Amino acid sequence: LIAATKLFRENVEALRRTRGAEHIAAITIGNALANLLLLQGEYVEAEQLARQNSAAAQKVLGAVHTETAFAVFIVDASLLAQRRAIEEEAYGQANLGTIVGAHLSDRGSAALDRLLAEGLLYKDSLKMAEGCALDSLKVVQDAKSREPPISLAATLAVLGRILVACGRPGEAEPHLRQCLEIRKQALPKGHHLLDESESLLGGCLTKLERYAEAAPLLTDSYPAIGSAQGFSIDQKVEALERTVALYERWAKPQEVLDWARKLESLLREAISAKPQPVAEHDWSTVEFKSRLGACLAVMKRFDEARPLLLDTYTTISVQDIRRALQVGDPRFVFLPRLKSDAVERISQLSPDQEQPGV
Repeated sequence: LIAATKLFRENVEALRRTRGAEHIAAITIGNALANLLLLQGEYVEAEQLARQNSAAAQKVLGAVHTETAFAVFIVDASLLAQRRAIEEEAYGQANLGTIVGAHLSDRGSAALDRLLAEGLLYKDSLKMAEGCALDSLKVVQDAKSREPPISLAATLAVLGRILVACGRPGEAEPHLRQCLEIRKQALPKGHHLLDESESLLGGCLTKLERYAEAAPLLTDSYPAIGSAQGFSIDQKVEALERTVALYERWAKPQEVLDWARKLESLLREAISAKPQPVAEHDWSTVEFKSRLGACLAVMKRFDEARPLLLDTYTTISVQDIRRALQVGDPRFVFLPRLKSDAVERISQLSPDQEQPGV
């Protein structure tokens, strides 16, 4: 896979240099390169290249051409992978004509269904997300001779996450194991997507109460996840939360405390790094504060946890009312999921700390 990526990169550079960025071959091979970068977790470079391909394709091929649509999907998926959710939603709405109107190839269909599945997962629309992930899986499996195995791994990872979120970890496990095995064969040792796959599988095994199996997957993968540039703060937080959940369920209080302290430090660092004052629709800061409250509650620091949890819930609830009045505004589409998560975190307060009525 690394060799193939290098070859595609050399071809794109040569085509752009000799025939120009708007030549059909430069666009087609450029999209293939951007897709490989996306599937290897090189999200920033994939986004930049796909934006260039999209602009060139729209100019010379039209808004509903297959290659135009494929470039748009890669930009959208790259934004989502970087957890730039509001930008992703706005970009998708701005390019809706291309997404709806284009005739899709197998790779385009697989990419679109996978993108929709991940987007719906973040919006907490789990039934629809599962349907899209299964559609993507069928397309990739039917087109296995034309799709790289790493594409199958990406779809399996999304499907596994959805099934875990649905409370069906037993169904998720074989998909997550297959994802890990494909990535082990396709990616070099130490690649950050291998650590992500191990962490996701560890979280799944925690739900199945197979704690001894889950522990090394979660604890061994986190140092690389925590230091990898390819991961957003959200993904690093999620990996730590999976580890805290493991030891909480396993009834190992010292390990809970050790990992929760790491989580607290990361969350406080993420919150303090935000520019002040915080923008009105900066949901990531609100969510980080809510997650910090849950982390403090796990450590039994209820007096610190309570105001964080309740204040963030109130903020989200007020904005949820505004969402009802501004249907379609991309700034508000993730509020239902944020609200649901906030309520679940409040439940971590001890009964005597919980606010009546919440």
